[in-house]
Amino acid sequence: MRVPLSWLHEFVSTELPVAELADVLTRAGLEVEDIATPSAGVRGVRVAEVRAVAPIAGSDKLTLVQAFDGEEVREVVCGASNFTVGDRVAWAQPGPSCPRRTPRSHS
Repeated sequence: MRVPLSWLHEFVSTELPVAELADVLTRAGLEVEDIATPSAGVRGVRVAEVRAVAPIAGSDKLTLVQAFDGEEVREVVCGASNFTVGDRVAWAQPGPSCPRRTPRSHS
């Protein structure tokens, strides 16, 4: 079973680093198979609020989006269509780093 660290902290008050917390749990009789850090290696990706969406002349799929990244409103050309004004979405700034994840096999 996967347990988010944020959920675990609701039950265990500790300032231990994750690896030490895993050792404590193991000594208590719980098996810790893996410690996953989904955001490891991700850089240049922020949450942005969609402020406006406008079609781009001559394009069937691209839109011009005004997105507020917490500092300023930026204009972004976007190919996605699964959002509306007011949504908060992941926005990759120019030059992001998003490592490829290897899918786990389920036995």
